[in-house]
Amino acid sequence: MAEEKIENRIETGDEFSEKVMGEIGSLREELTAIRQLMEREHSLDKAVQEYRVLSSSVEKPIRWGFIGAWGKGGSYCSISVHSTTEDDYFDSPDAGDEGVAAFASAFTDPNTIKICKHIFREGGRSREEIKKACNLSDEELDAAVKPMVEWYFAKWKDGKLETSGPGLNGQGVNYAVTLISMAKVAVDNRENLGQSVKYP
Repeated sequence: MAEEKIENRIETGDEFSEKVMGEIGSLREELTAIRQLMEREHSLDKAVQEYRVLSSSVEKPIRWGFIGAWGKGGSYCSISVHSTTEDDYFDSPDAGDEGVAAFASAFTDPNTIKICKHIFREGGRSREEIKKACNLSDEELDAAVKPMVEWYFAKWKDGKLETSGPGLNGQGVNYAVTLISMAKVAVDNRENLGQSVKYP
């Protein structure tokens, strides 16, 4: 009987010890998760602070670009950032006034934006998929895709609209996604000034 009681006490002690160790392990996991969450909450601010660190050795420095992340855990990312001087940035022959306006005009057809959004979100690229998803006729589809082809954002191959690969600027669709963010900011600012936004 005495031996039986001792064994029971030992078993009870082991169970208690396992329970305590389990709770400690659980608390450690929670603390780690909280610490990671706190770090994440401040990481965007840290990134912005780093972004604002410009060269002190040049006159009139500028850093401008776009960045986007999507997918679980930020599995996809698109970044284009220029760090240079104001003169080099604004006087670049690759981005003259006419060139910038011509680039912007590639996205003036709402159907082009619609197609870019569809490709970004769904990935479907066959003519029939795009026509059905975007509710477009053949003529509307061809007109909307034309500037994308001219700017090498996309090309037709075997009945599918390819947006990445040899000879293509894989950022093309992402430019439209960036324009969505820019439009949201512009609309918010306009509405904050008490001006409603009307579209044709």
